Amino acid sequence: RKNMGKSNLTTFIVSYNAAGYAWKLSQESWASRLQRSCNYIRETAPGAWVIGLSEVIPGKDDKYLAILQKAFPEYILVTPHAYRKNSSPRSAINVLLIHREGYRYHATRTLEDLENSLLYNYVGIDTDHGYYRVLNIHIPHTDNGDRPIWYQQNRIDLRKKFEVALKKTCRSFAQELEIPFILLGDFNATPDGSLIQELTNPYGPCLFNATLTRNWVTPTYINPERGSAHLDGIFYSTGAMQSDMLTVKENQILREPVDEKMSDHCMILGQIVMRYEEPALYWEEMEE
Repeated sequence: RKNMGKSNLTTFIVSYNAAGYAWKLSQESWASRLQRSCNYIRETAPGAWVIGLSEVIPGKDDKYLAILQKAFPEYILVTPHAYRKNSSPRSAINVLLIHREGYRYHATRTLEDLENSLLYNYVGIDTDHGYYRVLNIHIPHTDNGDRPIWYQQNRIDLRKKFEVALKKTCRSFAQELEIPFILLGDFNATPDGSLIQELTNPYGPCLFNATLTRNWVTPTYINPERGSAHLDGIFYSTGAMQSDMLTVKENQILREPVDEKMSDHCMILGQIVMRYEEPALYWEEMEE
């Protein structure tokens, strides 16, 4: 993270599925794996602007969220709009961490027909480098052949809701130059599959996949019991790519979390350069 006073900021964006739910590949406790993941993120992406996590088990009295807060004291921790302490201590939720440097405020938003979901964080973030919309999402998979038929159908229906809401949201901000839209997470969809192809279609929702085409064959999910696939990523709206507010660099796929049995997902590391923006007059008046 490089920021020399009132200047442009070169920083990271992290997307990582922490695999807190139903882990079978290690006898290590969830708390220990989560702590190791935190250490790895801090070492690999120091001062990252936003860190999007999936499959975080909060625990009773948010004891595992406390691990995140202790590991990232300079960050604001955002839970899903629908999350309530101790309402779902064993559920896998999404968590977004926002660095405080250059931060002004954030507003939590919801996706249409998914107001009660714990599988995404959707926020508008006002910073010294402009206003951004960030969506950290974990789209449900439908590979549930070992579960009851009613459960499988519920998952199929839920995934459809996610796909509809995601396409609509991406379409709404595709060409917006002043409010860049950034999408990250575990999509349970491959780059050449119908969902990602539609999201990145220049005549559709129109997102830019910052993972280079040659790396689409590199798996981001690696599980010896269930196979491997490229499911995770970081995307930017066409407007964001055309705006002078930021410069986007290619994603990196880091498999150390898999090799070290922290998770069965690789970490996706994005890098951007954000332009410094003078505070608006209304903000200066509020500060007086």
